[in-house]
Amino acid sequence: QALKLREAVHGVDAPETNMCRANLAEVSGKAGQYRAAEALYQRSLAYMEAAHIAAEATEGSEALANVLTGYGKLLQQQSKLKEAEPLLYRAMRMQEALHKQHAHRAPDVAMACTNLATLLCAMRETASAEELYL
Repeated sequence: QALKLREAVHGVDAPETNMCRANLAEVSGKAGQYRAAEALYQRSLAYMEAAHIAAEATEGSEALANVLTGYGKLLQQQSKLKEAEPLLYRAMRMQEALHKQHAHRAPDVAMACTNLATLLCAMRETASAEELYL
């Protein structure tokens, strides 16, 4: 309901609508509705990447990093490890860049490293994972 209301009030391509879409993707994934979650994440990611390019942002945004993380973790949950890897790498790089601007973001960087390391362990790339844990 919330997504439909946001689309009606703000339009289908509004930032508020997109955040609602990303939230629904997360909930859908947790409910085991993987196809729906993937479609929502893909649409949300496409919107955010277009907005990111339009804004000529160089480091990324917290919201984009969060969508990349959510989508990557969803793919990992489905054993789509190779598809998840570039998403979680990008999320980690964005968190690192955001940390350079705002030192208080260190916990977000640590979590992004842990997310990627967990994936790399599942892919049996333990040496790479260990570097991230250190």
